[in-house]
Amino acid sequence: YDQNYKYLFGTLTSNESVADPLTEVVTANKKIKKLAILARNDLFPLAVAQSLEAAAKRSGIEVVMFERYAIGVLDHAAAITQMRAANPDWVFGTGYINDLVAMRKQMSELGVKPLAISMIAGPAYKEFVTASGALAENIASSSWWQPSVRYKGRDVFGSTEAFNAAFAAKYKGDEADYIEAASAACGAVVQMAMEAANSADPKAVRDALAKMDQETFYGRVRFGEIGQINSLEPPVFQIQGGKSVVISPAAIKQGEMKFMNR
Repeated sequence: YDQNYKYLFGTLTSNESVADPLTEVVTANKKIKKLAILARNDLFPLAVAQSLEAAAKRSGIEVVMFERYAIGVLDHAAAITQMRAANPDWVFGTGYINDLVAMRKQMSELGVKPLAISMIAGPAYKEFVTASGALAENIASSSWWQPSVRYKGRDVFGSTEAFNAAFAAKYKGDEADYIEAASAACGAVVQMAMEAANSADPKAVRDALAKMDQETFYGRVRFGEIGQINSLEPPVFQIQGGKSVVISPAAIKQGEMKFMNR
């Protein structure tokens, strides 16, 4: 986005856009004073962890631990033992499904009991909830999109519910993840831009995209000067009763943040 390309548009917001609202929701509980971070040492998971660390510090939270684990490592016992000694009120873990399932199970086995646990990006996938079972309960996360959000739009799908139904019909009952939804949104907004321009001419379509400000199944789509979407409010959600419940932003929230017993 910093290369001054004029024909590049993207439907994923910056890492800060998922870290900041998650921090805001968790730190609304004034008992949250200390944070421990365990991050996969990989480009995306580490970048999100660093963004959340910065957001937490801005909120006055003390970061008592920031540890990285190597790609492929599924034994977090040493780091979690260190975490237990730090006695955090909030634990934030980054990685993918297998990483975070192992992390959550080992936290339970080693007696780490914070008031809040949040993770990115494992909880965005139903496989994480299935594999973690009861230990997934009350884990909070944020993502660029969730199947449980509800938007009405002028795109080809028309609503989140219709997109979910179309995806499930095509892919044997599966739910779309945020990457699949963001990709579908790309196709939908290009179609909308072609219709607005009444043309398939690249420059005309590009100009229509640059001017776009429309509601879609994915959320509101408007692009900034560099081509990155700047209208999307990534949802914060929490696993409650085995399902993803949106707890922010206010316009689409379905429930309140629940904290854990210590």
